[in-house]
Amino acid sequence: NEVEFYQEDWLPAGETPTADIAVYDSLWDIMGQSSGQVFKIREEKDRALWLARHRITVFPGEYHYTIRMASGDEKWLGKGDLEFAPFEPDSLNLSAVVLGTPPAVGLESPERMGEKFIPRPTTRFGRDEEMKVYFEVYNLRPDSTGERNYREWIDVVRLEDGETKIRKYAGKVFQLLVFNFSDPRTSLTHVFERRADWRGDRAPESFSLDVSGLESGAYRIVIQVRDNVSGQWDIEETFFDIQGSGEAALKE
Repeated sequence: NEVEFYQEDWLPAGETPTADIAVYDSLWDIMGQSSGQVFKIREEKDRALWLARHRITVFPGEYHYTIRMASGDEKWLGKGDLEFAPFEPDSLNLSAVVLGTPPAVGLESPERMGEKFIPRPTTRFGRDEEMKVYFEVYNLRPDSTGERNYREWIDVVRLEDGETKIRKYAGKVFQLLVFNFSDPRTSLTHVFERRADWRGDRAPESFSLDVSGLESGAYRIVIQVRDNVSGQWDIEETFFDIQGSGEAALKE
């Protein structure tokens, strides 16, 4: 599996920080390490918000990882656990979902498969921000003309009081989900018809969400994709938070 990690932090605005990732097996023996790319997202006086993108390839399995971004004596460290199951080679598969924003004019931006966007590791957004959603679709089948097309359902719903950010749809489901639009202040529903222009082993998918009408709170986004040729489908989900403004989301 090719895995990307994103981390951001406020560090000195001068020299670009360094960023590194290391992956370990269950006994903490190192399995791989890599240096990442770093992008300046925002600058205020002598401080800047830096985004680090780490990328590493591992076999399916269970791992530990550590990430580090440093500038002089200041550094940001993180660690966690990973578990990867292999993609099913004959089934439609979706990658993990990355949430972010469009790149600002004049600033360098991460790019993946031709799509430019600024990932937001905190997944906190203001109602005045445009949210960009990115993921990849694997194993689309071509039709008789060689085209690959699919239908995509998007469902965004605010979590109820006391509801925690736990996935509902981990893994495959046995039938297509049905989404019903309800309160426009706490939910969004979209249906897209897509044609995959990318001819490799995967197709990038990106779209924007207008969250300006949503009330503050924690939200679940569920993405369901059905291949119009094979009839196969897969589901991915993630979570985000809406706050009053993008300024508040970036400063926390």
